[in-house]
Amino acid sequence: PDNDGPGGPYPGGNIVVDAADIVLADGRAADEIRLQAFFGNIVSDAPDAGSNLTGVTNQDIAVGTAAATGALDLRAGGGLDPDTLTAGTSLFTSANGATRIASADSGGPITLLGGGGTADIGTLVAATDILADFVTLSIDSATAGGDITLSSQGGSTDVAFAQAGDDFTVSGAATFTGGTVIATGLGTDSEPGDASLAGSNIVVDSIGDLRLDDGNAANLIDLTSSGGSIFSRPRNFSMSSAS
Repeated sequence: PDNDGPGGPYPGGNIVVDAADIVLADGRAADEIRLQAFFGNIVSDAPDAGSNLTGVTNQDIAVGTAAATGALDLRAGGGLDPDTLTAGTSLFTSANGATRIASADSGGPITLLGGGGTADIGTLVAATDILADFVTLSIDSATAGGDITLSSQGGSTDVAFAQAGDDFTVSGAATFTGGTVIATGLGTDSEPGDASLAGSNIVVDSIGDLRLDDGNAANLIDLTSSGGSIFSRPRNFSMSSAS
């Protein structure tokens, strides 16, 4: 029986660990998994939560396959190195060190924050929006039902494939290299009152060279480099370069 009751601090069946350093080989909970390491790392092979999964530490987080029926939230003061992340409602990660994610899937949004770090990302799939903010960012594939918003804090941004239901936007990149980028227009327009992003668009701003091999947008493609060259043959586009 649930000895906390519905009004207790841990209703349902949960795994709650507060320790200096956490190693959890295989943790499965009917409800929440909450891991907080005060001084050390969090290492877990396959945490699986029936509702929410959270992990917080000042050091590194390394997980194999992490899954949550609800929200999945990982916050590392050091590096973040999960293989596979799956969230039912939302997925959030933050790290001050390097972030490496092989794949992540969310039934809602995906938010990845770098805090001055770099990111090497494999595959991202989000039912709604994807937001990633790092110094340098490399993504193999990103698919979102809504917006894909990438912010690079003065480093390079490289994207092999991206498909957004609404807008695909990049800002702050020293250089941008894109393979195939698609803004389908099949998602909800989240900025209907914003003339610059009304409809479904591809908007990329970079400081240096900008390359987009194949861009296709339902509305507009706008490519801007403030100090470099633009190499692209997309459809429905405008571009400006200071060089």
